[in-house]
Amino acid sequence: MDIKVTGRHMSVSEDFEARVHEKLERIVKLAPRAIRIEVQVAGYGNRRRPEESSRVEITLIGKGPVVRAEASAQDKFAALDGAVDRLSLIHI
Repeated sequence: MDIKVTGRHMSVSEDFEARVHEKLERIVKLAPRAIRIEVQVAGYGNRRRPEESSRVEITLIGKGPVVRAEASAQDKFAALDGAVDRLSLIHI
């Protein structure tokens, strides 16, 4: 399974990329038909809405429908947890 992590308006550290691979291990077990997982991390500097300053989008691409989940939070680690939780609720 190919996992691609990209950053938009921010850089992605090795620590965050390792956390992504760790968190997505359980998703790989739930979605055996997924060929590729794309994770996009976006950082926005909006002072009026600090709770949405980081957004993580996870997209599963494979045979069948494309499945996508996203979450926003103050930091990218909390947003990743939210997106993985939403993705685990979907029955693939």
